[in-house]
Amino acid sequence: AAEDEKALVAAAMKRYNFYLCGKCTRPYFGGAAACGAVEQQQNDADAGAGEAPGAPGVDRKEELMCGACSAKACGWTGTHCKQHGEQYVEFKCRFCCSIASFFCFGSTHFCDGCHKKWVDGAFKRAQSLVTVCKCGTKHPNNATTIDGEHCFGCSLCRLKLKEAAPV
Repeated sequence: AAEDEKALVAAAMKRYNFYLCGKCTRPYFGGAAACGAVEQQQNDADAGAGEAPGAPGVDRKEELMCGACSAKACGWTGTHCKQHGEQYVEFKCRFCCSIASFFCFGSTHFCDGCHKKWVDGAFKRAQSLVTVCKCGTKHPNNATTIDGEHCFGCSLCRLKLKEAAPV
């Protein structure tokens, strides 16, 4: 049984990236290891522009944050929703205003479209992913750096507010 558990942990560590939070020091899930390979490609290809996630010259410890610490750093006042916990906390994509569905490099939120473009080679020109805000929600400017990260808060509460709004 102990050997099976060790094998399971080893398999998980090969497939997924785990990090220690630079703020609270708790371990957290930080994306698929396949994205780590893309990060390495980017580090090799990017001769130090320092703009994109994981680029040389970026203090990784400052960027590596668990979901709760990342949400706080983005200005969300709670560590979780009082009604729904932290399970439904959502972030925007770092590069555009879409809801993030990927979390890579232990620090970067991507929407489906930006993640696909990143994997297809946009890491060589990360600035090409950045769009002007069109969502009308107050948040920091979209960017290639951690400054583009933003927590929208609890998705269930946001949906309730949206549904209750007058038409």
